[in-house]
Amino acid sequence: MDFDWLMSQGHSGNFEEMSTHQLNELLPGFYNSYINTEECPKALLKWFPLELSRYLNSSPFHRDIDITCGPEFVSSNVSLDLLQKDISVTAASSFDESHSKPISFTHLKALYNSSSLSNSDPTSLQNKIWTDINLYCGVLSRLVLRALKKSSFVIENDETFGRKYYRIVDENVSYEKQVTRIYEQPLSPFCPVRSLELYLSKLNSRSEVFFQQPKKDYSHVQWYLESAIGKNVHSNKLSQICMQAGINTPYRNTALRPISKFVQSQAADYTPEYSDGILRIISGEDDDSVSDKQVLFQAATYGFVTRKDHFP
Repeated sequence: MDFDWLMSQGHSGNFEEMSTHQLNELLPGFYNSYINTEECPKALLKWFPLELSRYLNSSPFHRDIDITCGPEFVSSNVSLDLLQKDISVTAASSFDESHSKPISFTHLKALYNSSSLSNSDPTSLQNKIWTDINLYCGVLSRLVLRALKKSSFVIENDETFGRKYYRIVDENVSYEKQVTRIYEQPLSPFCPVRSLELYLSKLNSRSEVFFQQPKKDYSHVQWYLESAIGKNVHSNKLSQICMQAGINTPYRNTALRPISKFVQSQAADYTPEYSDGILRIISGEDDDSVSDKQVLFQAATYGFVTRKDHFP
């Protein structure tokens, strides 16, 4: 269940602790919100009660809840059925597939090998930082992105593996994204830690904003202005970066999410293996032998549950 939506409705983000009555009262509002969110595939909504039940009944919560058929959830399931009937077959068939599918491995590799993502100038460096964060952390909303501060990122050292990593520490960011570790890749030109260290060193010292406006003249040590880029700039950022790189598919920002979920299905995102899996894709070590359909299958819940089934 989306953390940002819960907070916007005045609810605690700890929905795992809610009673069945509270959940039943809450769900119709969430269903309506989901239907009105453009990024979310409507056909996946029907699976939400089952996925949420599995999540709450698994470790570490061990609830005994059946949201799909339990008598406590009759009214919320009636609301869901009505919403499902309102989603016409025509609307589903006319959905723009280029906007709903995940970015292909080929396009992601091309993006990272283009001048649109690099450490060489303010705009391309910020583009790389934006893409790295959303790729590794599974996509942040435009409001959360705009609210990020320099202090939202902390660097730590994993003594077991001898590698540095960044993680997010920010009350506006959901727990699952704070758990994610973005490990360094010392031998790779795509190393996210090296880029983030450079980016933080180039930010304007008079502002705590993380996504600052790039300067046109960046001869000075500071590459960015004090002002933040607008939330609307974040909205179509991936599509704009792709066009700059010569990729004409109008991907939504959420096209990055299935990639991270696919890698997460093979390795927990607080381990080096997760970051290494992302690197293999963007460097081309993994190709499109894994089809878009398989990636989408791994991402079937598409952000329905924003907490981890397993904790570090």
